[in-house]
Amino acid sequence: MKIVALFPLVLLGGCADNPCGSAPPPSVIAPGHVLLQPDAPEVNEVPPDSFDVVFDTSEGTLRVRVTRDWGPLGAGRFYNLTRHGFYDGARFFRVLPGFAAQFGMSGRPAVDSVWMAQPLPDEAPAAPTGAGTLSYAMAGPDSRTTQLFFSYRGNEMLDAQGFAPIGRVVEGMEVLFRLNGEYGEVPPAGTGPSFGCIASHGNHYLARRYPELDSIIQARVVEPGR
Repeated sequence: MKIVALFPLVLLGGCADNPCGSAPPPSVIAPGHVLLQPDAPEVNEVPPDSFDVVFDTSEGTLRVRVTRDWGPLGAGRFYNLTRHGFYDGARFFRVLPGFAAQFGMSGRPAVDSVWMAQPLPDEAPAAPTGAGTLSYAMAGPDSRTTQLFFSYRGNEMLDAQGFAPIGRVVEGMEVLFRLNGEYGEVPPAGTGPSFGCIASHGNHYLARRYPELDSIIQARVVEPGR
């Protein structure tokens, strides 16, 4: 079974009918913010060998333990983006019960456009994809950027396709099962949110068209056990 829908980079513009709706309000991020500077040392620090990320979500709190040896590049990006608030306010925009819950577009077009242009080289899977694992979405070789997904089950078929986990849920797995999956698959296979519209209109588009999506209120790096 080939999975063809975990795409982070299929970010095409809307059609003539303007499915994205009205233009979003101006970005509130400061012009010199570190999230707009992908080469800044602050977003390129080497992470600890192991660290936890606590997600405070609209459905409760869950904790993920990231192991750097599973994917040093992917773990490093997740560590640095999380520390600087990239995922705060992000929506779980693709929730497929029994398969996966995807997130990782910040909802701020100015920020997302920067990181979409910073793909990571692939890393071979060092751990199997299983229930609660956190992996990067990708659209082909060397295409990982910021989007990730939690697996609801043992999705071992993804291992052969190169989807490399970087961590696993250690607390709050039940939170994932409460995420709203009513909008289903993304286009063209379904009628869920459009990647292109998220990229161009951010959370403004999602709030108008998909108001019941669950969100990450805050994601924060903590030491394991704290």
